[in-house]
Amino acid sequence: MDPEQTHDQRPTATNFKVLRETPNAELWLIELRLCLAEVSPRNTILEHIGNLGAYCEAQINLSTNPDESRKTLKIAIDNLLSENEPNTLLNKKYTCSLVLDLIRDFIPLSGFQWTAKLIDNLGMPEPEAPRVTGGEDTHLQALHALQSYFLKLPDLPKDGIVTDAHLKHIHVTEFIEMLPAYREILNKYASCGNNWYEGYAKRILGELSGQPSLQ
Repeated sequence: MDPEQTHDQRPTATNFKVLRETPNAELWLIELRLCLAEVSPRNTILEHIGNLGAYCEAQINLSTNPDESRKTLKIAIDNLLSENEPNTLLNKKYTCSLVLDLIRDFIPLSGFQWTAKLIDNLGMPEPEAPRVTGGEDTHLQALHALQSYFLKLPDLPKDGIVTDAHLKHIHVTEFIEMLPAYREILNKYASCGNNWYEGYAKRILGELSGQPSLQ
């Protein structure tokens, strides 16, 4: 689904109040679609805040039930990703940037595979390609989104479920399945011929090797 084609699903002021008072995945999904629309009343506030992840965090903080709001937001993000294949956003850098913000900040279960598929569609950067800055660097944003799943983790808990301090509610079995794919992606960047991305990937591979919980 193209986020630009969801104008009939924009939340009213009442919907927005309900989202804060009784958060649910359906209302969150409507709000996320609205934020991703090219013509949206949220554009100004998103530009002021800086990214969609921070905007959603602000709404969670205003909620009467922040835990439920965060939980249902993550469900909504998974639904949003299922609606938008990565290849449909390759030529919409701003929209793609907002989606990667969500994945980086909230680590939805489907976000890793979605981002890996995006990188596959992007292909590796050209050896002599100049670096771009900020949200224009889709490669770097995607790498940061994947990085959020793995870095700075304490030892994994023995009960089999990671906590917010570990991997933000992602089950250990799914985490273990992701790690080889993440290493494979980093190894591709580490040998892509572009000095900047090679240096970045080698540094992250070194950090992963230095973490006991990732051995």
